[in-house]
Amino acid sequence: MEPTTTQPQGSPASACSGVAVVDSDKVFGIKSPCPYCGGKITASANAWEEDDEGRFYATDLDISCCNEPDLDDEEAWNSWDIEHGRGDYNEAWHQLHERIVRSMKAKVRFNLQNSDSTT
Repeated sequence: MEPTTTQPQGSPASACSGVAVVDSDKVFGIKSPCPYCGGKITASANAWEEDDEGRFYATDLDISCCNEPDLDDEEAWNSWDIEHGRGDYNEAWHQLHERIVRSMKAKVRFNLQNSDSTT
């Protein structure tokens, strides 16, 4: 499972490192579908740590399914919630999260210059 991204023009990256440097607010399209409904998945980092080279990698993500309903629609939200993990205690979400974080750690670093939310 790999996030889909391209290195922005002018972003520094180690030569031949295969590591893309992206802004901290980047939203990634994830190749794998939602494990519950098959919908498109997006992910964005919400916590980072600094590596030995002074670059930041994601340690936590917000993952979203394109079929998530509006929070104001309580009936639709409750139905979606039941279908999206309540039966397995969100195990598929946790596994997806771990795979994406591991992939991002290997391939993506974040530019936090315009962010005050490093943790």
